[in-house]
Amino acid sequence: MFDMMKMYRWILYTIVVLLSVSCKKFLQVTPRTELPEKVTYSTEEGFKKVLTGVYIQMKDTSLYGKELVFGTMEHLVSSWDVRQGSAEAGMNRHDYTAQDVVAKFDTIYAHMYAAVANLNALLRNIDERRGAFSSEMMYRLIKGEALGLRAFLHLDLLRIYGPVPSRENASPILSYVKTVSKEVHPKVDFKTFIGELLGDLETAEELLRDIDPITKYSLLQLRNPAQSTSFDPADDFYSHRMLRMNVYAVKALMARTYLWEGDERKACAIAKELVNVKDVDGTAKFRLGTDVDLGKNDFALINEHLFGLFDHNLERKFDKYFASGSLKKGNSPNAVTTQLYGNIMEDIRNNRLWEMRILSNTERINVLKKYNVQEYGGKEGNGTIRDEVELKQIPLIRISEMYLLLAEAGEENEAQLYWSRYLSSRGLPNRPLPQGTPARRDEIMKEFRREFFGEGQAFYTYKRMEAMANKIIFKSPSSAVEYKIPEPLKETEYIKRIYGDEESN
Repeated sequence: MFDMMKMYRWILYTIVVLLSVSCKKFLQVTPRTELPEKVTYSTEEGFKKVLTGVYIQMKDTSLYGKELVFGTMEHLVSSWDVRQGSAEAGMNRHDYTAQDVVAKFDTIYAHMYAAVANLNALLRNIDERRGAFSSEMMYRLIKGEALGLRAFLHLDLLRIYGPVPSRENASPILSYVKTVSKEVHPKVDFKTFIGELLGDLETAEELLRDIDPITKYSLLQLRNPAQSTSFDPADDFYSHRMLRMNVYAVKALMARTYLWEGDERKACAIAKELVNVKDVDGTAKFRLGTDVDLGKNDFALINEHLFGLFDHNLERKFDKYFASGSLKKGNSPNAVTTQLYGNIMEDIRNNRLWEMRILSNTERINVLKKYNVQEYGGKEGNGTIRDEVELKQIPLIRISEMYLLLAEAGEENEAQLYWSRYLSSRGLPNRPLPQGTPARRDEIMKEFRREFFGEGQAFYTYKRMEAMANKIIFKSPSSAVEYKIPEPLKETEYIKRIYGDEESN
């Protein structure tokens, strides 16, 4: 029968087709699936499957499963040793004309807009098929998540392919895609793009504000719904909210966006709200990690995650990319200890997040352990983590980012307060923030590099601050720095290449 099997087949077809860079247009979806779409969105389960499919797309190695976290974005700031003549070496040099570098960014661009297309298909159907939902809460949860994810993807598209914020002007830069159409989507200017992005986030926050379970239950309860007496939902969509686009992740994205736009006052107001969110027992909802957490093999500090992705392949990825020596930094601890952490031996990241390994060819390599999933060492205690399965999280937004935002852009006394709390969590002695905006930003820039090493965030900070090469740790001071990454070929050129001057379909 044409029922569930055909629906599953159509969903799989849609995801595969949208991920095919060489045979579909970047920002277009052909109208050939109208009938199956009606079937898919006739039930709540259909909406859930499409939304889940987007999270799966995001975990692809071309996106947040590698390239946008510890791959391409880290090569742009020289985080890893590279082989001369490789695509990675070209990324180190910011050589955006090299064919293999162009191909890498083409793929990222296409896959991000492919995920946006699936979100837009869901959002196009959700209001007119509101009656398909079992409850108003589920409708709001799915729509809020979809809008938040659309904003999340567009913000990263802006941070990658858009201009340095201080150099924005009225010229069109990128498409903020909100519809499913076979027409080419027009580009908009920076301010319009930001406005569309904030509009999505404001609507998402309004939808999620009063109903998101993460506002009512602790991370411990959300991780263990079946074992909790006060939280035992019948639907898995209500649990593990830190691994979905929850209301706090939406607000953190607002803070990121305001900071990128240059509105520090609004960014700080939201960041302050987030670092002070409490559970019903008065403890922090998202607490800063400490040496105790790292000592229990919680290397990604998952209690800091406002939003992350669960990746069951994380162990294999660590073996493939890190333990193999593909992603390494130096043949001794000195490069990291001296250049990255400034010989500050008290730094818990310096002590816990790196290790020397010896390869089969006897080469010594310095390896980041952030994604090394090991047996959790706190089962016997009262920690909020049960076992190592829960450590398979890729961090996309952490509460430490909000602390650093406040230290950078907050009023002097308040900035020092959050800076001191942050330093204490990292085992560092308290020290005053430098006086004056340039000096303070330089300090935050260095700390941001240390804190988010291997998470793909440093490039965005360097770009936002338009840092010179001599400010970028591990980059040669004489290197070229180019923050404006060219967009791939125009959509129309792809259309002509694939279909000729006129579509034959």
